[in-house]
Amino acid sequence: LPDTLRNGISDYYTQTLTAMVSWRHEWKRTTMSVELYGKQSWLHILSTGFFPDDTLFRFFTVDPSLNITHRTSSMHYWRFRLTHSVNTPTGDDLTTTRSYSDDSYSTGNRTLKNSYTEKASLSWNRYFKKNGNMGIEAYANYTSGGIESITASTPYADEYLGRVISFSMPMNIASSYKAGADGNITYRPAAWANISLNASIYRQGYAVEGEPMQELISWDIYTRLWTKVAKLVNIEANIRYGNPTLGLYSREERAISIGLGASATLLDRRLSLRVSISDLLDNNLNSMTVNTPRYASSRSSHINSRYITFGLTWRIGKLDLEYQAHGGAAGQ
Repeated sequence: LPDTLRNGISDYYTQTLTAMVSWRHEWKRTTMSVELYGKQSWLHILSTGFFPDDTLFRFFTVDPSLNITHRTSSMHYWRFRLTHSVNTPTGDDLTTTRSYSDDSYSTGNRTLKNSYTEKASLSWNRYFKKNGNMGIEAYANYTSGGIESITASTPYADEYLGRVISFSMPMNIASSYKAGADGNITYRPAAWANISLNASIYRQGYAVEGEPMQELISWDIYTRLWTKVAKLVNIEANIRYGNPTLGLYSREERAISIGLGASATLLDRRLSLRVSISDLLDNNLNSMTVNTPRYASSRSSHINSRYITFGLTWRIGKLDLEYQAHGGAAGQ
């Protein structure tokens, strides 16, 4: 029976008909556009095995949006965007088929309804003729009736495995919001150097009826340095790091990632050499903590992701012969 429960074929066939109406107007340096998307879709769930399912769903949605942009003669660029979108359930959300593992199963939920998301954003960018660019975007998103997968344990022994196990099912359980700002800056002090920085900070929140709101401030930063040494060797370094992120009844930890690389072109540009190291610290860690009213779990994983890439290119006339070797996992 356990083998039978784990075997089956689930197919989701989707057909979509989309129409768009737009209106655009320009006033010198200002442009406004209004767009209206209409979508009719058909979702056919066709599953075989121990839990057969053959059901056709129909969805019709309308998503409007408003965009206003303004640019100045001094190379400032402003943009305001406002959108309303409808999120329909997927085949995994709606199927009655149970997908079993050794000690758990997941299934869909036929009572699901559409969820709705409102988004607003305002961005500013400044471009410089020689030294780079900088920009910032502030945004706020709100989703009502969000579809989230909830994990719980069966109150009694599962009818097929004969013991208490965990199961997951999507529900229109949460309203959520995310508000924050993304910033970026690129600085080119000279032709032989380039520094870029991307950073974001945002606040997330999940509200479930009858429970205190879950909220968390998160941030993420990514920086990259490129430079040329003695007009011969190109050196690149990058680093990414962020603090934990929030999900419904869950929190995910992130790890720091560092990459290094170097390349050079020799012999009148006929010979090119390069080497790069990804995830220098071999620190590809992922940790997830789940704490629902009826279920709690903690899981962590570490994938050996440090590897070295070598490259060699020899150019003969218009013909490039390239040899590339990839190898070197952590511990080798």
